[in-house]
Parts: sequence; structure tokens; C-alpha cells
Amino acid sequence: MILAAVSIVIMIALVFRRLRIQKRQAWWNTRKQVLTPAVFAFLDGTPFDAPLRLSLGKSDIRPLQEIAHDLISSVRGDARDKLITLLVEVGGVADNTRRLQSAREWERLQAVRNLSLYPKENVEAVLRKSLDDASNHVSIAAAKALIDMDVEISVRELTEKFFSGGGAKSLALREIFRRIAPNQTTALRRMLSEQTTEPVKLLSIDALGTVRDYSSIPAIMEQCASPSINVRAEAMRALATIGHPDAMPTILTGLDDGAWEVRAQAAVGAGRVGIDAAIPQLSGLLDDQEWWVRFRAAEALKKIGGKGQKLLTSAAKGPSRAARVAGLVLSQDGG
Repeated sequence: MILAAVSIVIMIALVFRRLRIQKRQAWWNTRKQVLTPAVFAFLDGTPFDAPLRLSLGKSDIRPLQEIAHDLISSVRGDARDKLITLLVEVGGVADNTRRLQSAREWERLQAVRNLSLYPKENVEAVLRKSLDDASNHVSIAAAKALIDMDVEISVRELTEKFFSGGGAKSLALREIFRRIAPNQTTALRRMLSEQTTEPVKLLSIDALGTVRDYSSIPAIMEQCASPSINVRAEAMRALATIGHPDAMPTILTGLDDGAWEVRAQAAVGAGRVGIDAAIPQLSGLLDDQEWWVRFRAAEALKKIGGKGQKLLTSAAKGPSRAARVAGLVLSQDGG
């Protein structure tokens, strides 16, 4: 009987919760239907109706922001500026600043995304505080928002914010490091020379590679001697991305690396730079134990052309695994 009573109470609670959600959704839809025409009229030049403005409650700010999010990617110039001005005037900054104090991660994350719409001078300080948020998602979203606003964030600051506790967020931060890299190549090279953590080195190497700054080649090549397989592979990948002949000696050494990840990236670099001297080593890698190394070596020989192409064509004859990967690469793009 007790279990039955508990079940009934839970069921009633769920029903009431569902009704509350439906009521909230109905209210939300109704308010959007009222506010949307007023927003469109405002963008067309009609003053935001005074009675409507006065009737806006605190809860109306959120559906208004949703309307703005839906429109922001479709409007440009003066229309976009007017839309943002409207959000500021109705108290959007204050509302989202309050939401950043919420215990719910999703609400803080939504607040950061909303604040990314506002003028830098209104929200920079608030977003900088969010860099210290306990949630990785929120803090990284805040960093992206600041960069979108052209707020300068140093490599040192990012490192202290995200890695002081030993966290490894390299995948999530890769885009951020890449975006700040063009103006901070010196700082990134300095990171490589210091006793930094592996995730920071990986991010710095990747960012320098995407900039394709030839002056960074020596610093990247030094990382190819790292005891870490991940760092060596990332450095070799960066050299392949830059594709400069100065990296040739390091790439040739990488083709004999004990880690297959490094050999595969070195093969990519050899093909991109077009290193004829790498042909004998690449030929040997066609029979490597790892499929990816064999495949990248075959691709490199094809890209080098000339002797490399002839060797690949010759290797494609027969039933061996070297022949199979050579044939596969030659069949691509009609090669």
C-alpha cells in the first residue's frame, strides 16, 4: 500500500510538472507572437511602441533575446545595430549577468551566448569573469565570445585560465589558439621553449602550423626531438602544413621514427614539400606494419611525381600489401 501511495504521488507530481511546462511553453509562444511583429516594425523604422515597451516584464527579455538570436544572422549594418541597441535598452545585459550566477550550467552557457551579441564595452568585463567558470563549456564559450569581439587575450592568460589546474582541454581550445596565433606567434614560440605541459605544447605547435610563419620552423623542428610521441607527431604535422624546404632534414629523420604516428606525418610532409631524397625511405614505408603509414607513403610518392610516381606504379604489381596500397592510391583521381 505504501509503494502504491508513493507511485500515485510521483505520478501526480509528474502530471503537474508536465502541465507547468506546457503552461510555460504556451506563455513563451504567446509572448513571441506579440513581440516578433513589434521587433520587425522597429527594424523597419517604426519606434518601439511605448505601451509595449512599458509593458515588458523581466521575463519578456528572454523570448526577446531568442527572437534576436533567430534574426541576428540574417540582418546586417544598421538593422543589426538597432537590434542590439534594443536588447541593451530592455535590460538584456543585466538579465544575462544574473543568469551567470545560476547553479545550472546550461543557463550560464546560454547567458554567455546571449552576451556575445552585445557591444564589447557592455560585456567584456562580465565575460572575462566567466573565463574562471567551473564549467569548461562555459569558460571556453566565454573565451570564444571575447575573441569574436576582437578582445585581446594573451596566450599566457589562456594558459593560466585553462591549464593551471592541470586540465587537458586541447581539443576544445584548438580553435581559440588558432585564432589568436597570427598576432601572438612570438608568445607561442616562447611557450615551446618553456617547461609547459604537453597539452599546451600541442596547442602551440598546431597554432603555429596554421599560421604558416616560416620564422617558426626552427622552434617547431626542435619539438620533433621530444620524448613525447604526441608532441613529435604534432610538430611533424605542423611542418607538413607549412610545407617549407627548410624542414626537409627533420622530415627525413621523421620517416625513420619509432612511432608510426610520426612516420605517417613525416610522409605527408615529404609529399607536400616534394622531397626527392625521401623516395627510398618512402619506398620502404610502403611495407610498413601500420596501414596509415603505408597509405601516406604511397600518397607522398604520388605527389612527388617523377621517380616517385614510377616507383609507385612499379610497386603496384603483385599481391603484397605494398602493392595493394600503391594500387589504391594510384586509382584515386585517375592517378
